[in-house]
Amino acid sequence: MTSFLEDFWYAAATSEELGPAPVGRVICGRSVVIFRDEAGSPVILGDRCPHRSAPLHLGRVCDGRIKCPYHGLVFDKTGLCVEAPNDSGLGFRTPTYVAAEKWGFIWVFFGKAENADPALIPNLWYMDHPQWNSFAGHLAEPIPWQLMADNLLDLSHVPVTHAGTIGASVGADAEIPLFQRTKRGVRNTLRSRNATCPPHIAHWGGFISNINTFAVADWEPPNVIVLSVEIDNHELVPLGQENKIGVMVGFPLTPADEGSFHHFYTWGRNFHLDDKDMDTFAKMSMAAVQEEDLVIIKGQYELLKRHGFPRTASYTFDGGVNAAHETLDKLLRAQATRKASNYETPWYLRYHDAQIHSLMA
Repeated sequence: MTSFLEDFWYAAATSEELGPAPVGRVICGRSVVIFRDEAGSPVILGDRCPHRSAPLHLGRVCDGRIKCPYHGLVFDKTGLCVEAPNDSGLGFRTPTYVAAEKWGFIWVFFGKAENADPALIPNLWYMDHPQWNSFAGHLAEPIPWQLMADNLLDLSHVPVTHAGTIGASVGADAEIPLFQRTKRGVRNTLRSRNATCPPHIAHWGGFISNINTFAVADWEPPNVIVLSVEIDNHELVPLGQENKIGVMVGFPLTPADEGSFHHFYTWGRNFHLDDKDMDTFAKMSMAAVQEEDLVIIKGQYELLKRHGFPRTASYTFDGGVNAAHETLDKLLRAQATRKASNYETPWYLRYHDAQIHSLMA
């Protein structure tokens, strides 16, 4: 049984990570090595040398091929051993996977190669847009990826967890977080007017008054969340002092295995594009917000491991999270049926069916 979907693109590394040395990763339970071929295109192979199981990522890349650090077998971008001492080992193979590079990431596709359509790579458009200043990064976290995905899709936690950074207080005219189905997944929205401005947002936009915010969280399988946030002080300050800024934050999350994940992230802004001090503050801000989330999620996971994995209580604002769980559960069940394998809903994908449909009515 596997709890990971195969016919989807997963972020495997940031483009910046992939320098002269190969990168080793565990993704969806598979050990892979990532490097560039002689043309600079990304290559993703199985990390295990078929000779004695040495990790290829500890080897060297020479002329776009990777050399095993143990006995010197050399593998090309197709996974074929093309060079070996005394020609022993020629013809050995290690698995190769479809790779692509887009939006500042290296992506991998574990399903059938004919289904690997680059047009289906998640849309992180702001990473390449000339009117946005963006960056990407990676953290390795020892917690199930679904706990982080649930956190990112849940906008209702922001005013509480992130009150000291980006969590604008819920204004008097705030709307209840709403969710809806989209062509590719689920959308959560939250609008608040005349909210107290938190310190990091005040620094971003130079706000000295209350603010209005409109946040949209778009989720799509396997677990990609893109947050779009518009912030302004319209009708809260005199004419001529109004300001409006936008921030995009994307998370192409990737599981390592059932209990750990690769926390890939992006952050983009449409203001102060050439301000180096703002570059530094934006990265500091992103790190602070992530730490606020991770402290809670790691504590959450420790309690779950210690006391079992009970079904979550039904909560008004969890409609989007439940809808995402339902979508993933159905996709995984369908995949298991095609492969004639057993499937049981993982504890972290349980959902309240009645709540989903009542909120969508």
